[in-house]
Amino acid sequence: MASHDDRMGGIGDAFAQANQLLIGRLQALDDGAATRSSGGAWTPAQIGLHVALTNEFLSAVLSGQVEQMNVPRPRRVH
Repeated sequence: MASHDDRMGGIGDAFAQANQLLIGRLQALDDGAATRSSGGAWTPAQIGLHVALTNEFLSAVLSGQVEQMNVPRPRRVH
C-alpha cells in the first residue's frame, strides 16, 4: 500500500500534468478560437481564466495568504 506522502505526490504530479496540458491547448488556439463560444457555453479563454483564478485562490488559502488577495472579478459580457 502506498504511503500518504506517495499518494499526495502522485496527486500533485497528476495536477501539474493536467494543468500543463490545459495551458498547452489554450496556447495553441488562435485568438478567434479562444474567444468563440458555442451555444452560450464558456469560451476556452474564460475556462482558462477560471482555472487560473481558482488555482491562485486555492494556493492563497493553503499558504495563509488569502486575506491579502485582491482577486479581479471578470466582467459579465452579454
